[in-house]
Amino acid sequence: MSRPLMLKALNWAIFEARFQDAMDTSLRWGHFNGSEPCPVPKNLDNLTIVETQAMKHWDCKDQVACNFLNKCLPDRLMLQVKKYPTAEECWRIVKKGYMAKSVYMRHALHQSFLDM
Repeated sequence: MSRPLMLKALNWAIFEARFQDAMDTSLRWGHFNGSEPCPVPKNLDNLTIVETQAMKHWDCKDQVACNFLNKCLPDRLMLQVKKYPTAEECWRIVKKGYMAKSVYMRHALHQSFLDM
């Protein structure tokens, strides 16, 4: 039985790799890295049925992607990123915050090793 993937202060690198793998497997990583943007209609004033359906389909897939991410985040962080409209924006905020923490933690760990 697999354990749930949860982001914690010390596991950013592992979380990022496993989350990306899970989203690649579910064909949703493009929503996080921006390689699968929302379809843009040719004429905003005259949407075709196909364009409308494509945008709705993309929006549904993006909401599912956001849901996958939200289930892995600590409650406070989930509430912070929930206000962003796309999975790409949510991921950017999560990544920015945890990469900064990761650099700080690495530096602190290195410094404590040097102080031994």
